Amino acid sequence: NRSIIADPRSNEMQKNLNLKIKFRESFRPFAPIVLKEKVSQWFDFKSDSPYMLLVADVKNSASTRYGGATTAAMFLQFFVNKNIPWSHIDIAGPAYIDKDRGWCAPGSTGFGVRSLIKYLNLS
Repeated sequence: NRSIIADPRSNEMQKNLNLKIKFRESFRPFAPIVLKEKVSQWFDFKSDSPYMLLVADVKNSASTRYGGATTAAMFLQFFVNKNIPWSHIDIAGPAYIDKDRGWCAPGSTGFGVRSLIKYLNLS
């Protein structure tokens, strides 16, 4: 395994790294690195994850209840191939577990995801 350090301000960096360094499709995403002391500024995350085994929720940057879904959709558009039709559906938020209960980890439960998948498969 290796780490690649690149300037995220360049609009061409993702494409160039994928095509010239990793030899893969240009639309593939990269995981950003955030300094440990800055994690709470960007994420709702209270643990360490030195081996990238955990997923952190991005802090809600919206000023209204519904702005978070719009912010998420705008963020996701950078990771989806422009030739693939897609939609961001924000359904995981209504069911939230505040602490580890043994049967479910803290965070959004994903309630409704299976129902949506079943519905879409029927369409």
